[in-house]
Amino acid sequence: MKKALFFCIVTAISHNMFSQATKFYSVAGEINFSSATIISESGVEGGDVMRFAPWFNVQSLYNVDYKDHGYFWGFTIRNIGFIYENGNEKWKARTYNVGIPIGLKWGNTNGSFAYAGYEFEMPIHYKEKYFLGEDKERKNEVWFSDRVSQFTHAGFIGYNFKGGFNLKFKYYFTEFFNNDFENSGITDSRDLRYPGKGNEGDADYIAPREYLKVNIFYLALTWNMFTKPYYYTHFDNKKTMD
Repeated sequence: MKKALFFCIVTAISHNMFSQATKFYSVAGEINFSSATIISESGVEGGDVMRFAPWFNVQSLYNVDYKDHGYFWGFTIRNIGFIYENGNEKWKARTYNVGIPIGLKWGNTNGSFAYAGYEFEMPIHYKEKYFLGEDKERKNEVWFSDRVSQFTHAGFIGYNFKGGFNLKFKYYFTEFFNNDFENSGITDSRDLRYPGKGNEGDADYIAPREYLKVNIFYLALTWNMFTKPYYYTHFDNKKTMD
């Protein structure tokens, strides 16, 4: 009896607290300025070039806000990648990822506040471009490629300014490329995962490309990422004007 009474009290308090929250969906785009730590098999680090990705990045978030804190989760589609230069050769590699973010807010949820969270993502489309000097010589696109990690894990922190402007930093703990990818079938020497040809000393010998350990991070600019739409809906389905 006491356990049942205790459960009822806790449920009632939780329901009362949750019912006092403002709940709404928000939708926003994102402009990414990304870089990466790139380390070759021989231990050489570098070659990264800053990448600008204004398209296509979109996120839909469900927000639960109290006066001085809140939380959110949602669904995202993002353009994630890096640019690598080695001598007069350059590669641009990217994936489109679908993701599920979850995070917490601290501060005035109707004004300025900080936030942090975690995002689980799955790459669905890979594209790689090869440049010799300034000339693009090759493009390769693959859906659900095993060249890259099947799933990725990332953490992010950010600050939302009053008026809707938002700054976010995000770091991918998961390597961009799949270290177990079988590249023996690649025959184009311009491919970033080219396995090489022949034996060293042979007339037709071509050295293999070194595996690159790549971890991407970026700074994102967003507007209205956590802004309530003109109308928003409470769980009781009442339409309320903000």
